[in-house]
Amino acid sequence: MTKKKAIRVGHRGAARRLISKIEEELEKETTQRDEIESLCETLKKKRDILSELDNEILEEIAEENMEAEIEDSDRLMYLNYSASAYALSALKGSSVQLTCPYTATDSSISWSHYSNKYTENNMTNPFLPSSLTKRLYITGNHTVGEYHLNISDIRKSDEGNYQCSASVNVYTTQLTVIVEPVSLNIVNMLPDYKLQGTEGMNLIITCTAIGGQPQPDLKLLISGSTVATGKQSLQHTLPKLSRSYDRMIITCHAGYEIISYFPLMESAKLYLLLKPLLPIFLQKSVGTEETVPLNVSCISHGSRPAANFTWLIGQTSMDVTTNSSETKTFNSSTETFTVISTLTLNVGRTYNRQMVTCKASNIISSNVSSSTLLNIKYAPIPSVENKTFLQTDKIRNVQCSIQGNPSEYTYFKCHHMSYYDVMIREFTIRQSGILSLPEISTKLAYQDSGMYTCAVGNGILGTNGQEKQSGNGFVKINAQPVFANGNVQKINGVFGRTVYVNVYVYSEPKYTTIRWYKNTNLLKQSAKYSMTENMMIVYDDFHGKEVQLDGYRLTLVINELRFEDAAVYKLQLSNGIGDIVEHNLILEIGHIPQTPTNITVVSVGETSFTIQWNHVDNRELHIMYYIEYKLSIASTWIHKEMITKETVNQELLYILAGLQKSTYYDVRILAENSFNKVCHQKLSQYRLQVKVKVIGTICLILKKYCTAFDSKIFAQ
Repeated sequence: MTKKKAIRVGHRGAARRLISKIEEELEKETTQRDEIESLCETLKKKRDILSELDNEILEEIAEENMEAEIEDSDRLMYLNYSASAYALSALKGSSVQLTCPYTATDSSISWSHYSNKYTENNMTNPFLPSSLTKRLYITGNHTVGEYHLNISDIRKSDEGNYQCSASVNVYTTQLTVIVEPVSLNIVNMLPDYKLQGTEGMNLIITCTAIGGQPQPDLKLLISGSTVATGKQSLQHTLPKLSRSYDRMIITCHAGYEIISYFPLMESAKLYLLLKPLLPIFLQKSVGTEETVPLNVSCISHGSRPAANFTWLIGQTSMDVTTNSSETKTFNSSTETFTVISTLTLNVGRTYNRQMVTCKASNIISSNVSSSTLLNIKYAPIPSVENKTFLQTDKIRNVQCSIQGNPSEYTYFKCHHMSYYDVMIREFTIRQSGILSLPEISTKLAYQDSGMYTCAVGNGILGTNGQEKQSGNGFVKINAQPVFANGNVQKINGVFGRTVYVNVYVYSEPKYTTIRWYKNTNLLKQSAKYSMTENMMIVYDDFHGKEVQLDGYRLTLVINELRFEDAAVYKLQLSNGIGDIVEHNLILEIGHIPQTPTNITVVSVGETSFTIQWNHVDNRELHIMYYIEYKLSIASTWIHKEMITKETVNQELLYILAGLQKSTYYDVRILAENSFNKVCHQKLSQYRLQVKVKVIGTICLILKKYCTAFDSKIFAQ
């Protein structure tokens, strides 16, 4: 018994969940009938199982408990649903009939709206509001038990689930009350019922209904064909509008497809901004003579708004619109404009075979244009072709081309010029216009680079009043890199300082490989070595003439020089043409000698005295000392003698002889090596004033600045 009751509890729980699911589906605006029928079928099976369990339980229980079990079983009667359900829609204010599929045979037929009972058979619930009861009435063949619920003047409050109950069978009708929308509009429609679009652009058409429950259905038609549908509001995009859409009728309908009722409609004419059609030249041939103004016309149809013309001429597309005039005509049949523009312009020989362009444009288009070549007679215009040769090419011909009318020419001279206007050579050009460059060695072939100027005439004066007309072109020789003028073979560096090793190069094409070597060791970027390059003008000789060239300065920077940095440094370059080229230079290292110190007088004679100073530490380099003296009252120093010091002694002596008696002298010592000559930091540190005088025995009076005096010398 207990086990059967537990099983019944499980099935009853499942049945309740099915009921909840069915009620949720019925509450939806769009009910899926197949899904509801499936749920009802499952519920029916649960009901049959519960019915069998109830009978078994009632047979086994005691009589005193039977009443309670029957009551418990009756609580599940609300779970009994028919496998049929129906969704119905009705317009607010109209009438509707809800049909009950059951007939009253053994039991009565009742209609309920949610939990409110409306009728039983043909009797209306007397407790309902009068405003409701007067709208309810029962129809059908009562003799066979038909009782259908009719509702007039449908209101929004009438919406919801209606149940027709016959014994344990329940038939549900979901009534949806339709409230039609109050208005409909096409967004961005102009007051004159036009919807503006632009040719070639996307147009988004938006149709929106205001009000309506449930959301109204919308249909969008173009020229009678449905192109889009939606609810409440719809958008439809016409991509890249073509001219064919112009003045088509757009119609939007709002209503309810379920009842085939569309009470609202809005229409607009699609009115496009139209590009001008391709302009056409009115003349078959466009041209003139150099001294006669050009007169040419273009026509363009189909623009809305009216097009404007722009006139362009020449390689630079110079705007000459200010020299034109226009006439505009409105075509009422197409509501578009036809525009004619005429250009009147003085043109010179430079416009021959150049394009003249008439461009029609309005606010939506600026690229509709037609072009044609101008035919202008003019004096000759020579031009020299730009040519590129390899250094190994033996035959190097340059063509001087001429454009002129007539085409019979007299040739003059051709000049080879540097890029910076230095005249290098002069040639005589052939009648064919071909200039053949003389043969030259491979290593010197790069010197043929430059500008070549050709002069011709055809008997017609140009606008400059001259018969001879000149043109030029550029010849480029692709050759291996060249080390330009100004490079040195040897440089000096100062110990402990930084040295910049500069090499000047001309390379066409530019070098692609750069290698710096110290002796045979390849150098790499580091704290010790850095490599830089700069573009600059370099100098070289082209066929005996010094010229300026666009070249490069390659620099090897060596920091904190040491004596071991003295070596042969080599720069190798390559641009993929010819051999690798290299430049070698020698770096010598030295340092500036220190200032001689502790200059003292150690002995004095009648016409001489001996001076002593500390030897300057010059490391590996030999020191050369210069002894200079002068009268204290004089300004000219006398270079007495040079001493080369190779000893390791710290103190040095020198005797100055042949001096005047009773005279003050200034003496200085200069230290020099192969890199520099250094004066002392301050002259007062080594300037000596000496006066030699005989008083019985020899007595010297010596004055020295900033240095302690010897015990035999007293201050003056």
